[in-house]
Amino acid sequence: MKETAAPLKTGNTLPFKLVLWGIGVSGFCALGYEVLWTRILTVVVGASVYGFTTMLAAFLTGIALGSKAHGIFTIISGAKEKGIERSIFGFGAVQIIIGLTALLVTFYIRDLPSVSITLWDYLGKMNIGLFGVRQWTNLILAFLYMVVPAFFMGLAFPFAGKVHSEYRKLTGSAVGEVLAYNTTGAILGSALSGFVLIYLFGIERSLQMLTVINMGFGLLIMTSLSKQRSLSWVTVVLTAGLLCFMSFNTTALRMWDMKYFAIFRTNQPEVFSTPEKVREALDHTDVLYYAEGIESSVSSIKIKGGVQTFLTNGRSEASTHLADQQTQYTLGHLPMLLNKGPKKVLVVALGSGMTLGATSVHPSVEQVTLVEIEPKVIGIARTFGEYNHHVLDNPMLRIIFNDGRNFLLTTKEKFDVITADPIHPWFRGAGYLYTTEYFKLASEHLNDGGVMGQWLPIYELTVDNLRSVVKTFNENFRYTMMWLNHNDATLVGSNSPIMLDEAELGRRISARGVSEDLKRMMMYPAREFLSYFILGPDGMKAFGKDGTINTDDNLYLEFSAPLSIGKFYLMEENADNISRNRESILPYLAPAKDDNARQEQITYWQACDRAARVYDPAHALSLGGKFDAPEFGRLLDELDNNYPWYAPGRFLKNEYLTEISKEPRLLEARSFIVLNEKGERTELQIAAVMSSISSEMAVVDFVESSARTFYGQLYIPGRNTDAFIRHFASDVMTAINAAYLEEAAALPQGIPPADLTVSRIKNVIKMKVQEQEAAFKSNR
Repeated sequence: MKETAAPLKTGNTLPFKLVLWGIGVSGFCALGYEVLWTRILTVVVGASVYGFTTMLAAFLTGIALGSKAHGIFTIISGAKEKGIERSIFGFGAVQIIIGLTALLVTFYIRDLPSVSITLWDYLGKMNIGLFGVRQWTNLILAFLYMVVPAFFMGLAFPFAGKVHSEYRKLTGSAVGEVLAYNTTGAILGSALSGFVLIYLFGIERSLQMLTVINMGFGLLIMTSLSKQRSLSWVTVVLTAGLLCFMSFNTTALRMWDMKYFAIFRTNQPEVFSTPEKVREALDHTDVLYYAEGIESSVSSIKIKGGVQTFLTNGRSEASTHLADQQTQYTLGHLPMLLNKGPKKVLVVALGSGMTLGATSVHPSVEQVTLVEIEPKVIGIARTFGEYNHHVLDNPMLRIIFNDGRNFLLTTKEKFDVITADPIHPWFRGAGYLYTTEYFKLASEHLNDGGVMGQWLPIYELTVDNLRSVVKTFNENFRYTMMWLNHNDATLVGSNSPIMLDEAELGRRISARGVSEDLKRMMMYPAREFLSYFILGPDGMKAFGKDGTINTDDNLYLEFSAPLSIGKFYLMEENADNISRNRESILPYLAPAKDDNARQEQITYWQACDRAARVYDPAHALSLGGKFDAPEFGRLLDELDNNYPWYAPGRFLKNEYLTEISKEPRLLEARSFIVLNEKGERTELQIAAVMSSISSEMAVVDFVESSARTFYGQLYIPGRNTDAFIRHFASDVMTAINAAYLEEAAALPQGIPPADLTVSRIKNVIKMKVQEQEAAFKSNR
């Protein structure tokens, strides 16, 4: 049906055309914002399916509310009474508002981690459970940052529909054209922002450029209503000029501290809980590499004197902590050593490169194929070069940027070893690398005698989740086993019998690069490596018996695993349940050649079985953080006294000693009598406390004990610094005492006021710390 139109008085049709193009630009920017906001919000919201659903819900809610509110804005703007010019002007104004609100959101994203922690602390006081706290925090964050701009994005569409229907005179076709332009713009916006803008400019700059496009086009629509065409050209030139400036001058107009985002860790929020702690973290953490890739944001960081860590979207994925190294090296060396002579190797996912590097040092290898979905991770692995044998420079290495599963779907190649170190199952999309379809693909791409290695985290998963992975894995390989390291498990599967030959393994494990890796992990020689065996085919079947098969259709893990995020106490339960199915390794060992050697073999491994019965409960208690439990101490003593040669027990003791060395130790404390605000005598307790960050770094904190007020600290680099630390703490405490006595002597009553004393003490500590920091720098 034709409508009665109110054409522009000037007969100018340009504004109508610009509105149609404008709704396309609006769609382009809207989906661009959504992709970019989602990427940066993932750092705190997490990359689980629930996190993405929450962000999508917030965005769509804003659009729905904006569309619904169009009628109200029409009345407010007077578009009905004042003609189509007011609707065109309103559409342009809405585009400018979208740009301004998006710019405001971009500005406040700089505080995103801090806001997240504040919400988490507030909601954590409510009785809604860990998962409830996480989801409500994520929901509030998503609405805080996304709903207002999305509201005006939703408002833009009915404005454009009204204008274009006036122009075309046919409502149906006009709305169809508006929808087509908007949809096309949205498709281009999501594609270009996710695959091009991030790659070229990064998230922050891409968001800024979209706001310029939004506001520039909105202003162009408004100026097109003017009789002075020069205003439109000025708008175009200014917008294009600003975009060019932002493209070439990548450091100007920045609002975020990218180092903050590079070092922020969602699983360690306590490190960033106050502005003082944030500054401390920034001062004492080096960013070795940071990049915003198409798939994720990645960083390699190193706490001064501490471990180096690989982060994906704010989540720690690998580190140089000894237990983490043990897992990564096992994933590489275990399947390689269980294959008789691996020549062709496939590694799915790069990470720190330790697993990839481990496969590359075996003498029989001729080609190693790496499949990695995120190219930016290459830069991460280079920062771990000393731990991964600088594998990226190895001429045997072939790198393919693809999804690991898609690569297997599209290749006819077969491999002697396939090993995978994928992201945790709760990570959105990672569940597809734990399904029966994926394991079947991997199984079909193994040569005769080929071996598959698969990482199985025992943290942030329930026992039912573990059973699901094990049962799904069992379904696709005829022979399966499990090795249990300190923090994680490694599954191995083959379609040929796996026979463990001690003599052959001893020869092959002695290869230079292999032995170097495993010695550091307390997994060398061969018997120490084999002592981490825990389940054979029978034990695997028993453990996975009641598990749920994880398939592409049910994606059991993708939806169940996120429910356990942050529940690190599950490690104890998981280790305990796995160890209940422990098997002796003897049935899977090739018998020794003569009777005496065979008897020695049986005696040794039976002793290992006895040691394991002591180790297993001690290991589970350690994973639960129960180092001070009497039972843990008793078990550790029994291991130390009766089985000091048992490798897992030695590793456990090493981890225990490392952990207790980090406990704060009181160096010195002094009490000072002061007068409070009411003139009453009160005691001020100042203590010097030492904490070990690593073998190469310690910190001395000066605190007021009763109020737990922090007064100052000094980081001390180097090894064997205990004597220096005690001397420094004593020197500072002596200076504090002298300052107090001087202040007290100057007063008739001999007791100084608390506020004056505290200020004096802080100044003394600050001066002493600065002097020592200057001395450290001059000695470098």
